Amino acid sequence: MTAVLPARPAAEPRALPGIPVQDTFDDVLDNPLDSALAGAPARMFATSSATGVLVRLTGEVDAACLAHLPGVLAVLDAADRRLPVLLDTQDVTFMDSSGVALLERVRGVCRATGAPLALLDPAPAVMTVLRLVGLEDAVPVVRTRDDRA
Repeated sequence: MTAVLPARPAAEPRALPGIPVQDTFDDVLDNPLDSALAGAPARMFATSSATGVLVRLTGEVDAACLAHLPGVLAVLDAADRRLPVLLDTQDVTFMDSSGVALLERVRGVCRATGAPLALLDPAPAVMTVLRLVGLEDAVPVVRTRDDRA
């Protein structure tokens, strides 16, 4: 079973350090997931392409979600280490400290490999938790939608 991410509306590219403006991740966002998690009833998915890595979180990001972290880390490990990583959290409805731990783990991997990391359209639930723990500015945010968290 292969899952496909929904198409994103066209957006003006945003410049982030280490993320080439000409690469808007359209091929990552429109490609089927290539993670071993693609057929699993997971709330976390990862896919990679020639222009970047997309990690997508949906639903409730809690301790149960962390069980899927090794698969996501495997996708990050297999990808070109210079590629930017987007963490798509727009469909997250709840996030607890497990989500913060997950973000810090992915951020640590990116820091160690030199890969730039950005949050893609973070949901209000995500930004609320990040503000509470003082991490709202720890990762750059890319917005492709008008609604602001």
